[in-house]
Order: sequence, then C-alpha cells, then structure tokens
Amino acid sequence: MSPQALDLSSFVARDAWSLLGWTSGPRPRIRRECFTMFVDVAGFSTISERLAAEGTQGTERLTEELNAFFDPSIDLIHDCGGDVLAFGGDSMFVAFNGSTELADLQHCADGIHAIASSHRSSSSEDIAIAVRIGVDVGEVVSTVAKAGARTVVLHGGDGIDRAVNAHRSVDPGATGWGSEPLIRPHHRHTLPSRPIPLTRRADLVHPVIARRIGNASGFVAEHRRVTCAFVAIENAEWSTEPGVDRIAAVVDAALAVVTDLGGELVQFTSGDKGSVILALFGAPLAIADPGAAAIGAAHRLREEFGASIRVGIASGPSFMLLLGGSRRRAYTVIGDTPNLAARLMTISEPDTTTCDGDTVAIAGSRCSVRSTTTIRVKGRVTNVDASVVEPTPSAARCALDRIAADTPLVGRADERLRLAALVDGVASGRGGVVVVRGESGLGKSRLLREMTATAPTSVTIALATGDRLTSARSFSSWRSALLTALGDPANRLAAADAVTDLLPRAAALTPLVLGVLGFESPETALTDHLGPAERAELTTQLVADLVVARASRAPLLVVVEDAHWLDDATADLLWALSREGTASGLGLAVFTRPELTLPRSIAPSAILDLEPLDDREADQLIADAWTRSSNAEPPSNLHDLVRASAAGNPLFVESLVDAIRDRPDDPSLTLPGDLTNLLATRLDRLPENARRTVRLAAVYGTAFNAADLAGCFGVSLRAVGDDIDRLLGDGLVQTEVRQGNARFAFRHATVRDVAYQQISHHDRRSLHGRAARYLIELGEPPLVAATHALRSRDRAIELEVLPAAGSAATKAWDLKLATSIYERLVEIEDGTDREDAGLELARLDLIAGRSDRFTELLEPRSQEPARRAGQELVLGEHAFNSGRLAESYEHARSALDAVDPQHESAQTAREMLVRVLGEQGNHPAAIELASDMLARAVEAGDARAEVAALASLGVARALSGQAGEARDVYEMARSRAVELGDALRYVHVTSDLHFVAAGEGDLERARELLLAAREAAEELGYRRHLAISVGNQANLALMANDRSGAAPVAIDAIGRLLDLGDAPSAMNSVDTAFRAIGTAGEPTRMAALSAHAARIEGSLGREQARCETLILAAAWAVLADDPAAEALSTEVRELALALDVAELVDDAAGLGDPTQSHELLGGPPDGFDAGSVRDITDQLGVLLERVDDLIASP
Repeated sequence: MSPQALDLSSFVARDAWSLLGWTSGPRPRIRRECFTMFVDVAGFSTISERLAAEGTQGTERLTEELNAFFDPSIDLIHDCGGDVLAFGGDSMFVAFNGSTELADLQHCADGIHAIASSHRSSSSEDIAIAVRIGVDVGEVVSTVAKAGARTVVLHGGDGIDRAVNAHRSVDPGATGWGSEPLIRPHHRHTLPSRPIPLTRRADLVHPVIARRIGNASGFVAEHRRVTCAFVAIENAEWSTEPGVDRIAAVVDAALAVVTDLGGELVQFTSGDKGSVILALFGAPLAIADPGAAAIGAAHRLREEFGASIRVGIASGPSFMLLLGGSRRRAYTVIGDTPNLAARLMTISEPDTTTCDGDTVAIAGSRCSVRSTTTIRVKGRVTNVDASVVEPTPSAARCALDRIAADTPLVGRADERLRLAALVDGVASGRGGVVVVRGESGLGKSRLLREMTATAPTSVTIALATGDRLTSARSFSSWRSALLTALGDPANRLAAADAVTDLLPRAAALTPLVLGVLGFESPETALTDHLGPAERAELTTQLVADLVVARASRAPLLVVVEDAHWLDDATADLLWALSREGTASGLGLAVFTRPELTLPRSIAPSAILDLEPLDDREADQLIADAWTRSSNAEPPSNLHDLVRASAAGNPLFVESLVDAIRDRPDDPSLTLPGDLTNLLATRLDRLPENARRTVRLAAVYGTAFNAADLAGCFGVSLRAVGDDIDRLLGDGLVQTEVRQGNARFAFRHATVRDVAYQQISHHDRRSLHGRAARYLIELGEPPLVAATHALRSRDRAIELEVLPAAGSAATKAWDLKLATSIYERLVEIEDGTDREDAGLELARLDLIAGRSDRFTELLEPRSQEPARRAGQELVLGEHAFNSGRLAESYEHARSALDAVDPQHESAQTAREMLVRVLGEQGNHPAAIELASDMLARAVEAGDARAEVAALASLGVARALSGQAGEARDVYEMARSRAVELGDALRYVHVTSDLHFVAAGEGDLERARELLLAAREAAEELGYRRHLAISVGNQANLALMANDRSGAAPVAIDAIGRLLDLGDAPSAMNSVDTAFRAIGTAGEPTRMAALSAHAARIEGSLGREQARCETLILAAAWAVLADDPAAEALSTEVRELALALDVAELVDDAAGLGDPTQSHELLGGPPDGFDAGSVRDITDQLGVLLERVDDLIASP
C-alpha cells in the first residue's frame, strides 16, 4: 500500500484535521474555550526502571500494559466527546468539545479509573497501573509546524496547564477538579465527524513508519539503541499570537534540523514540563553518530535560529512502538533512556545541553565537555554522570549503501601459514588442531573462507556452525558435518550402511547416529534399554569414532564456525575429537570468540589469538577496499578517518571505506563509532521488503533459502528471491552448498545479530511460532521445532510440540533443553498433564542436584498410581543421596505400595530398597528382597529384569560379606547379559565382579575381570567406564603394594575423568594418587596433585576445601623449593598462615616440627592480621590459575 493512500488520521487529534491543509500564507490556528483533562499513569518512571532489570522483555511488557490501558481509555474519551491532543509517554492531554456536560466529564474520569482498576486486578503486581486525573476548563490553542515534507501539530494553552495543575492535587486513583465551580464554557466547538480529505497523508509520520504500517510484516515495534533529546522551549507563551508564532517557529526549525541530521521529531507536548520537543536519533533509521547528531542539533537550534532552549540527551537501548489505540496513536519511544533524557532536561540550565556519559562516549571527539557532575536518578543504584557539552565542528551523516564483498586478505600471515599447514598435513595424512580465537569482525570468518576455498579437492571439508538461536538443541550444529563425513547419504538405509561400513562394531548402536542425523530408526536390543546418560555418552563417542574412522580412510578436515554458540553435546563431541582424532589424520579447525572455554586437551600452541590489524596492515586493507569498487581518487584523509574509527577491525575497515566511497567529497561526513551501529545503518537503508527478508532469515536459522522463507512466513517466493539477490549483491549474505543444496547464510554472524535484536519480542514470538508450525508441517521431528516453539510463547504450538520434544531431549541427555521445555510445560499445562511435566522436571532437577522446587513440582501427590510412584521414587532417591536413609526407605515403600507388583516402578522401588537396607546394615533383609526380585523376574520370564535382580542380589551379598555367594550371583548375571546381547550390563556386572575378586585377595582374577570390562567398554565407546577402570587399575596396583606402578595410572585416570567432567570420580583417583605417591620426598608431585584437587573441589562447589587444598599445593611448592614458589611467595605465605596450613604441611610431610614449617613458609609479613581470612581468600581464584600455570601437571 502506498503511504499516500494510508489513512493516518489517528496520528492527529480530530480537532486539528482542518490545520493539515495549510501549505502557505499565515499560519493557521484554532483557539477555543473547552473542558480539558490530563491523565497521568502514576509511578511510571519507577515501574519503567524496575522492569528495565528484565531487559528488552521488561520494556515490552510495560508497553503492552500501557496500550492495554490506553486503548479502552481512548475509546471512552472519544465516546464522551473528548479528543486526545497528545501523548506524553505515560500521559494523555485531552480536550472536550462544546457539547460536553459536567456529567460526561465525571463519567469519563470514573470510567478511566475503573479501566485502570480492572487492569490492575488482572495484571502482574509489578506493573499494576493507577492514574491521577486532572480536570479543568480554559483555552486550548492548536497550530501547525512544517519543514519540508513533514508536518507536526502543536497544542498548548492555559486549559492544558490548568488540567495538569489539577492532577497534582490528588493521589493515584483520584481525580482533581480545578476551577470551583467548574462551569461549562460558553463557546461551543464541534469536532469534525470524519477526516478532511487531503491529497497527502505521509507528512504525518516518518515515511519509513508509513510504509511499515502499510506492510503487515513491517516491524513498526522494534528494539534499538537510540539517542533521545528532550528540548524545552524557554518562555513559551500560548496566550498571545506572537507567542504562538514563536513556539511554532522553534518547532519548524527543530523539525528541519532534526530531519536534516537523520533524526525524527516524535513528540511535542505543552504542560507539566512546559513546551517540550522529543527528538530521536537512531530510529526509525540508524545513523552513523546519533550522539554527535543530537548535540549538533541543539547547537544549531541556538546558533542558527536563535532558539532559547534547555536540552537533556541520553543514549541507550529503547523500544520503539505505536502508543495508544486504534482511534488515536503516536509513534514514540519507551524505556529507561527517554526517562533519563527527560531528567537531564529538567536540571539543564537555560541555553545549555546536558548529556549522560553514554552520549559523551559515543560522540567522542565530536563533542567537548564543559563540566561534569553526578546526579541521583530515581530507580538507579549508582549516580549518573551529567555533562554540559558543546559540539565540535561536524555534522552526523553517513551514506552507506553496501557492505563490501571479500577483498584480498591482508595481514594474518602467521595465522594463514598455520591454517595452510593444517590443511597440507591433513592432505598428507597428518592430523592436527588449530583454534582461531578473536572478537567479532577481526577476520575469523574471512580466514575460514580462504582456508576452505584454497584446500585441495582431496580434502573433504565437514562444516559445523554454532547458532545462538538453536544452541540449546543437542547436536544441532553437528548434523551437517556428520552427513558430509558419511558421504551425504540420501536416506536412513544409506546412512545406516555408511555407519556399519566405517565402523562394523557399531551395528548395534546405529540408531544413536541416525538420531543425530534426523532419521527415525527402530531401537536395537542394546539401545532400547539405554538410560539417557549412557545414551548421550555412547552417542558422543560413537560419532567421534565414525569421524576418526572416516579420517583414517581419506583426508577429512572438520571446520567449526562460531564455536562459542555450539550446543553442549556438539561441544563435548568436538573436544572428544580434539583428544582422539588427530592421531588418525583428522584435521580440526575451530573458529570462536574468546568467551568459549577450551578444554585441557587443547595445547596453548594450537591457539591463534587474533589481534587488531596494525596501521600498516589497515592502510593496505583500506587501499584494497577502495580500489576494488572505485576508480576515483580517494580523499586525502581516507586512511586517517578509517583508522581512527575502525581500531584495526577488518570488517569495520571495509564497511567504513564503503561509507566514505559513497560520499567522498562530503566534508561533513561523520563515520559510525562502532560496528553494530554501522550494520544497523546499512540494514535500515535497504528497501523495506529486503529489510523484512533479512529479519525473517534471522529468525529462521543459520542457513535458509527462498522457498524456506516464503513457505514459512507466507510471503512471495519471487519477491524473497529478488531480496536475496539484493542481499547477495550487497555482501550481506553468501551462498553455501550443504549436502549438494545451495542455500544462503549471513556473511557475518554480527549482521544476523543486529537484525534479530531489533525485532520486538512480540514479533519474534509470532515469527518463531510460524517457523515451528512450518517445521511441523514439513514432518521434522519435534525436537527440531522445539526451539522455535519455546520462543513463540504460543500455548497451542507449545502443547503440540513440547511434550514429545521434552521426551526426546531427555532421551538425548540434553538436560539444558529438556529442563527449559518442562519448565515451560509446568507453566502452561494443567491437571494430570501438569503433574507429568512436574515429575519429569523433578527428575531432571534430581540429576542436576537441585531440590529447592520439589515441593512445588511434586505436591500434592498424584491420585494416579504410576505417577504417584514416580514422585515417591524421585523423593526417595534425593533422600538417599542426602544420607537420609529412613526417609528414602519410606518413599520407596510408598512407591512400591502405589502400583501393581509387576509394574516397572515396583522393580525400581525394590532396587532402591535393597540399596537402602544394605547401607543401613540390614543385610539379611536386603538379600531377602533381592532374592524376591529375582524370583519374580524368573516367574515372569523377564530376562532383563532377571539380570537387574541378579546384580542387586550380588551387591547385597557382597555388602554382607558373603563374597563367595556374591561371586556366584555376579557370574550368573554376567552370563545372562551375554545371552541377551546387553553389552552395557555386561560391563557393569563384570566390573562389580572384579571388586569381589579383589576383596577376596584374588588380585590376578580381579585384573582379568577388569581387563574384560575395559575391553567391552572400549568396544562400546563407553569412555566414562574406561576412565573409571583406569582408576580401579591403580587401586589394584596399590593393593599389590606397587606404588610406583599405581601413581602414573591414577594420574592418567584423573586426566581422563576431568576431560569427561566427572569430578567426583576424578577426586577418588586423586586420593588414590596421593596414597600411591606417599608423602616423604615427593613435594613437587604432591604440589601438582594438590593443584588438581583444588580445581576439582572448586568444580564440586566445596569452596572451603578448595581454599585449603590450594594453599596446601602452594605450600608443597615452597617445601620443594620449586621456582613456582618464588612467584607466589608473599601471597601464598599470607594465605597459608591465615589458614594455618603449616599444621597441614607438618602432618603431610612428617616434619614433626610445626615451627620448622612456619620458617619454611617464611613467616608472616609485618602488620599481617592472621584473622583476616575473608579478605585474603578473595585472591584464591587468581592464585589457582597461577598455581596451574607455574606447577607442572604430573
């Protein structure tokens, strides 16, 4: 729809429609005596600042509540003969026509209070709305201001002032009546019943907003970083004609200046703060330097137009929206930033401009600060800088029509050589790992593209890409890379064949891999009964083994882009490959931002940290970028301009050169101060349809094509195709080929970030809902649609997708996503469905060691037997883990009583009872119950239950000291596991049997059994058991008094378990290592082990133990006269003495003389207070890192 054809009459008070026809001659105005009303939302600033803590979602919540109040209130005002003259953010200025009676006013005011009260009763407490209303009578003057193609209607007069004053006399929830008695004005003024026909409507709002209103997908509401300028006109006088002309002339000038500098004048009010203009810079279109533009606008108003004004300016995140209702609305801004700007205006002196610190920072050298003070602002914890500023000679303009396509890569010589060496090594069968780490825009993606483009065809590139929007979904980033590694199988059968061809032993585990690839597959006898944790671990290892096997056949390079956004499962897989794959010729290139935590397996020598380009490199890139697309001579100051803004960021350099190239002769050109603002400026200058397509693509996912976007969001396929062509030409997106299909992706993740972050949460929810629905209709598994469904907040879609997705996420051991799903289901489900969701969430909490919401999730107990049994079992397991054995017993009995004896929960309850009875020392009862379990399983012919019962009986007999009987039972369980083909149960039972043999003193048999369990675990890829079995091997060596053999094995186990994240088992191996090494004569190794132990204690949340162990590590270093001790001397000795570690050292080292230990530690420094433990232990985090660096790992 053309803006000229739009009906934008709701943007202007009905009383002023007749003013809109003015084009020349004397400025028109309307004067009338009428009733006036001022409606103010009480405590709006406090509510706004409170919700600011929730970020952008809090701001949207506030605006939704405001509009929910404003819309019916405006309808009531209109029905009572009123007209909303203007909005003041949280307030409305109202005039009534001549036929309005006092009773109408009373009815209107009471009705507005009733709307607020009704709204408060149905709203959340933190945003409950109450209003204060002022009513009076007086003169209202309306006139019009114009500049170029824009028109603004102005309203003022003592009638408005009186209503504002009347509202100040009452509390929230009340109405203040001004003049006593309030008499209806004699002059009757009748409002027109319909808009006066005009040839043009686009002059009422910014043309971009007009286009977006006419386009259902136009994204009017959006989040932006803006600069807000409140301008108070000094000595505004509405009672005289010259006074009105002067006010209108100032607004004329402001409209012209603000528009010229790329801003938007969104509001004019006259009332409690005087006659005030609100101008925005950065909305609805981004500009290069909003801070400098706002400061420059204020200066030009004073210098060029002689305006006497006070100005307050603030910069920050804000929410742009249409405020009001269908009958009267305005495009404006809501948030903490405009609140702060208004506050700064009120403290600004006449003819001065006062800015916050953020505005001064983004304006940089384009403003000069005359003075700075700090002020308290309601709702803020810290004071705010308030600086009086003046502009330096420049204007804020930027013309940016494209982002450059790739220029020749400049600099990065070392990085390119390292990556080329990696590729060459892979091509010749030598594996390796390189991690390229750097901030956004420093060239990671550019290096990746060059590396993959120049790789020989003999090297297969498998690309995995992290995605912030889907980072909660297991293996979401890995599917594409694995398909490539398997030869891009077309269907499930082809994929299964590829798996067994590469790894014949994996046939029984094939469903695990097919699930990662997105293929539905029936379970095998082995996978059907895997627990979620075991399934996740075996899947990770199996996929890693497949990739390694593929790399051993032909050169394979796995490339991971945006690794900082990998889902947890893919990250675990990546680090597994980094440990095990390179020996088989696998290459691994990881590109990430610095926030990614790298595992210990990544050597420091493998990490390439990107630094900004130096001036020489930046100059070369500037010259290349200019000559690539322009034959003109570059400006003489081109290099200085770009270097000053880009700070060595290559993407920023290229984009800035484009900005200058488009206006090389413009002396007033000012460049954007940061990359995000530059990209926002670029996106805003796209045609509206292309801008829409960018946002749709940002919601849809990392890769997309025209058919996806058209089918998902209901837009024209041809139009979307044209838009993508435009985006390709502008260098915003690039073509990618995945599994033989051409798709598109954003050239840089930051482009997608900027596009996505600007979309309002309301629009995001709607678009994610459509994406979820589209994926469901395509037949994608629920887990694929789950992220979109969660973000949609559409209950119908969520109820359709999330139950199955939650089950799939749990099955995949994707605990983060599963928890998010069930938390949401608990919110939206009811009845028995809510009980099911609560039970699943409680089970997840149990795994995570969380119990604070068990009462909320599991009370009251369900009336359905199986569900009640599940609740009791969760509570019983938690009680057992907490050492409350009697309570655990009662919950297990309740679960057993709730269900049929043959029910699965009954079997689980009996297993729990056997454990509890064994821990309580009631071995006869434990044996009796386990024997009953076995008899039931045999009678039912349930072979799996029989193996489980045999294992429980074996535990019961072993704990009772009946080693021979336990051995026989375990041997039976082992044989049955082999018959069933249950390799996992075989591993566990064989491992338990080795403990029995060791307890009997048959160490040789114990070693044989341990070796058998390890071989079976290795065949499965069961790495956790392999690591634990290494620790068990160390224990066997200790039992044989082979300390020298036990120590290196225990240390090997520590490393394996830490890599797996199994801190408790790693701590057991640390204890084994301590016992193996002994205490005398090994201080350096004890120091290293203590450093390991401190790290592990910290990961387990045992802070006090971590403190003591860390200091013990440092003390051992002192005793060993280790060079590390010199670097740590003062702080270590202070900490050691504060915690009295000398006693610990004395005991451990066998010195027998605490005084000697104190002397070795050096004694306390002068003035040291040994009681100040809290202050000193604040340094422990830093010290731990230094200990790790300085003490060689064993």
